[in-house]
Amino acid sequence: MFRITFAACFAIVALAIVSAEELYSDIHDDIDVMGILQNPAVRKTYYDCFMDLGPCVTEDAKFFKAHFPDAVASHCRRCTVKQREHFDTVAVWYTENEPEEWKTLIAKGIADAHGGKIISTLSTMLRITFLVGFAVAVLGMIAAEELYPDKYDDVNATEILQNDRLRNQYYKCFIGSGPCITADAVFFKGFFPEAVLTKCRKCTEKQKKTLDILVDWYAKNQPEQWNALVAKFLEDVQKNKN
Repeated sequence: MFRITFAACFAIVALAIVSAEELYSDIHDDIDVMGILQNPAVRKTYYDCFMDLGPCVTEDAKFFKAHFPDAVASHCRRCTVKQREHFDTVAVWYTENEPEEWKTLIAKGIADAHGGKIISTLSTMLRITFLVGFAVAVLGMIAAEELYPDKYDDVNATEILQNDRLRNQYYKCFIGSGPCITADAVFFKGFFPEAVLTKCRKCTEKQKKTLDILVDWYAKNQPEQWNALVAKFLEDVQKNKN
């Protein structure tokens, strides 16, 4: 039912804990998700079930609760197509109407997936912010669907990351604490926030691979800097929205 939405959630992919690849049963795929969301009493029953705040009254609630942590941690990798659609519906509705409840639910799912252990700030923030980014995209903040220009697709991201001076130079450019010295830095800064927060939906294939490399490197080496960068992107998007 639930799916972490974000081809841009690259660090989460690296941390995925699911080993089996068979799909979840489709026994409850015909559930009326929108009907549940639009009924406050029923919606609360399901939410309380997933949050361990109340009993799971129905068989479908028990089923989806059992698979929820695994689905969250693995990008719904074993979900059926219908279950992915259900997750999209739920993610958009909660992000638009009850964002704090949604963040709490996702955080619990991640914690449960890790056996109840305390998860890192990085893992929590990456998953939550990319969920927010997905909702931003779905809600139509980005109208045009044409791809970004491929003018600088040959940039060597790995080389930049391995060079402290260059890496810091690009980072300061993106976060706004320093000038953008090169033409490609200016170019990427122009669409980088949008790319991160929309699953790189308008990226070329090479740009998607480049973002993969960036997120993976920062998640492993400088998670706090990445958290700060994503937080700034979200803040900028919210300002533009208002």
